[in-house]
Parts: sequence; C-alpha cells; structure tokens
Amino acid sequence: NTELTTILEISKVLTTSFDLEENLNAVMNILSKRLDMQRGCVFLMDPISNELRIVAAHGLTKEAIKRGKYRIGEGIVGSVMQNGSMMFVPNIGKEPRFLNKTGARPEKCGVSFLCMPIKLKDESMGVIGVDRIYTEEHGNVDDDIRVLDIVASLIAQFVKLWKMFVTTENECNLLRRQLKQIYSIPNVIGESKKFKAVLKTVEKIASTDTTVLLLGESGTGKELIAKTIHYQSHRMNGPFVAVNVAVLPENLIEAELFGVEKGAFTGATTQRKGRFEYAKGGTIFLDEIAELPMSLQAKLLRVLQEKTFERLGSSETIKADVRVIAATNKNLIEEVRKGNFREDLYYRLSIINIKLPPLRERGDDVLL
Repeated sequence: NTELTTILEISKVLTTSFDLEENLNAVMNILSKRLDMQRGCVFLMDPISNELRIVAAHGLTKEAIKRGKYRIGEGIVGSVMQNGSMMFVPNIGKEPRFLNKTGARPEKCGVSFLCMPIKLKDESMGVIGVDRIYTEEHGNVDDDIRVLDIVASLIAQFVKLWKMFVTTENECNLLRRQLKQIYSIPNVIGESKKFKAVLKTVEKIASTDTTVLLLGESGTGKELIAKTIHYQSHRMNGPFVAVNVAVLPENLIEAELFGVEKGAFTGATTQRKGRFEYAKGGTIFLDEIAELPMSLQAKLLRVLQEKTFERLGSSETIKADVRVIAATNKNLIEEVRKGNFREDLYYRLSIINIKLPPLRERGDDVLL
C-alpha cells in the first residue's frame, strides 16, 4: 500500500535526528516520489518577523524559497494558518487568493493545491502545501488529503520535540558556559604559594587528555580541582561523573563502574550502563581510588592502557572515550609496598601527580 509505505518512511525520517531542515526536506522528497507531488513547501512561523517562512521545499529554487513569506491571513497559506483548517484549490489558475509569491508556477492552469495546517492540539505551528495534477486515471483527492493530514500531524509532533530540544540545548550550553566560568582558574580562591602552584599546574595540564592523580588530605579540595580541570578542558561539553569508590559495596563496584548485562547475576533483570559509559566524551573522577579492590585494579589498568572495557556478564568491548582523574588521601606508594595497590596501576594513574597542600599549611586560604 503506497499510502502506508509513505507514512512509514516519513515516520522513520522524522525520528532519525533533530536536524529540522534536513528532516523536513527529506519528507518533501518522499511525498514527491510516493504521491507524485509536483511541488511542496513546509512553512513555519518565524517568531521574530511573525511571518510564515519556508523551511523545507521540493521543486523550488533557492530564490523562490526566499520569496515564500506570508503574513497570517494572507493568501491561501496565511488563511489556513489563521483558520486552522485544510483548504483544497482544484485549479490555482482560477483562484484569486492563490498569490504564487514564490513565482514557482508560471503556468498555473490545471494545477491543484492542497494546504494543511501543522498543529498539535490547539497550537498552530505552520502549514504544509502541495501542488498536484489530477486526471481521471491518476490521483485521488480524498486519499491525498488523508495522507497529508497524517503527515502534517507527524511534522507537528517533530517540530514540537525539535523546539524542546533546541531550548534544552541552549540551556545546557548556557549552563556549561557558567560552569566554565565558575571553575575558571581566577575563580578558584587560594592565596597561599603552595595552592597557587597547584593552580599553575592545573592551567598547564587542563587542555590535555592525560590521566591525573590528586593527592591530599580530606577537605583540601580534590573534587574542586578535578572539576576545574574538566571545565577548562576540551571535554567541558561532556559529562563530569564523580564516583566515591569508598562508599560503594565491594560486590557492586564492578557493575557500578563498568555496567552490567541482563542476566549477569541474580537480580540483573535489565542491561545497565556503568559510570564509564555515562562519562563518555567527558571526565570520570574516581575519588578514594586506594579503596578499589585488587580484583578490579587490573580492569581499571586495562581501561587506562587499552581505552576499552566490557560490562559485567558481556563479551562486547566498549570504547572508553573518557579522561580519568583519580584522588586519594592515602600514600599510594606505601599501599603499593604493602601489596594493597598495584604498582603498574599506580604509575598509570600518576602520569601527572598533583599534591594538594593540607589546610594547616594554607593559613591565608583558611581565612578566605
């Protein structure tokens, strides 16, 4: 069935991405191929000019698209937007309200025009207009109206989701800029010489992807420094995922860090991502790294060496696109000597080693 195939193809196109123009142009191309549409346009309201403007079209030049602007109530397109109801013009050559503002129809006689509002509930968003030539042997107006009504509804839902996506994306970008400012070097308060030396090191290494080990007593600001490194790096648009290894039950640490496959153990009823997957494109901060069980230290070492890992209970290899920053308040060299921490993992973690001075050595900072 051509109609069902058309609707299915359009549904798939509108769920591939949030690229407004690309998706809507693909919709118009499908209508052209499947329903013998001669020309077609999707008009959406421009919030700035308060006019209907063409955002996607088939069979029109770029110049014609630029000319396709309508005020609400102007012509067939503007009237459909104003009234919120479909209009069918059997012959545009005999319809004075058909303004042909695009100039794309020099020969108007014999061309029919279907114009359908794009609306979701009571919210009108725009209009879809289609040129069609009907003959006794070819084409059925009622069938085309039914299909176009469904297509307009699908477009309305897509446009609504697109608007929400754009709003959310803008808010996220604003938040990222604010976080970058908050965690900028000048905004990290510290006047002692030792802490200024720490910030100088942070400024040098933030732009790299090198693993960092933060050493220092509790309360010295290790997570603050980790966030500063992240938000001053090229990964600032990615997530910052903080994990306190010490508070995780030993039997759940592997699943928490690397994820778990459905059926991997009793109670694993669904597949679940781990923190390394959630940190994709960003930074993972492993606090209290000295508490990581020996059984998992080899797996973390592999992540650092090979940049890959597997979920618990799965053989599928996942790429670890993440920067690792670890922290501890213990003497890791001493932990290596005691046999509590792998020496090779220690050297992998401490490619860049930043020691935060204790508060008792930062008298000026405590006063701040």
